[in-house]
Amino acid sequence: MNTNYIETILERGIKLNHEEIEVVKIASKFDSARAKYAKQYKNSIIISNKLKESKNWKIFEAFYKFSQEQKNLNTDLFIESQFYWAKKLDRLCVPSWLGTENSVIRYFKFLELWNSKPKDASHAEIYLESLQYSIRFVYNKMCELGIKTLEELFAHRSSKAGMPKSFLWIENGSIGYTFLSISKSYPKFLRHLEADVKQMFPKIEDLKDIRQFIVLHAKLNNFCRAVIENEINF
Repeated sequence: MNTNYIETILERGIKLNHEEIEVVKIASKFDSARAKYAKQYKNSIIISNKLKESKNWKIFEAFYKFSQEQKNLNTDLFIESQFYWAKKLDRLCVPSWLGTENSVIRYFKFLELWNSKPKDASHAEIYLESLQYSIRFVYNKMCELGIKTLEELFAHRSSKAGMPKSFLWIENGSIGYTFLSISKSYPKFLRHLEADVKQMFPKIEDLKDIRQFIVLHAKLNNFCRAVIENEINF
């Protein structure tokens, strides 16, 4: 199942404004989390010109507006928190969860766990695994496509799609936020993107905490310097 709805919408020529694109991205994140945690593969919205007639559209739209009012709310973690606790409690998480008071409580409880992770070794191991996986992926892709630089890889587009392929690779986790946070090629790639496309990619400022953790952690710092010294931004 492909939960990268933005790419599908662009390929089908469906016209959406900025807010509608953001609502679709939330639906995409929700269905990706459902596949990850519940192993359920469903589309929460209809990927067609009748997109806004989907029964869950109003729910995702309301959640998007709520997220805009809360400046420090991380939508990725908010959605993940719902599925995390649903799995813990052996319950089924559905889109309507996003509009409840309990969803906020679940989010804050999840943040307490999340924010405690950098203090233990297991979090560093997760970051290391993410970096290793991302490095293998980009190296293999560069060899496969005959591309010589990472900036070119980030910018690579297929003949049929207007969106850089790296959008999908980042969305599905093949290129992790850990790698983006310490890559000097990623900001260069962003600078040359069209404004409407750029807004769909992770922002540099949202990667600063991850970068700081990697830079200050001796094992992660040494790994990056040993393996991708010419690519790191520190």
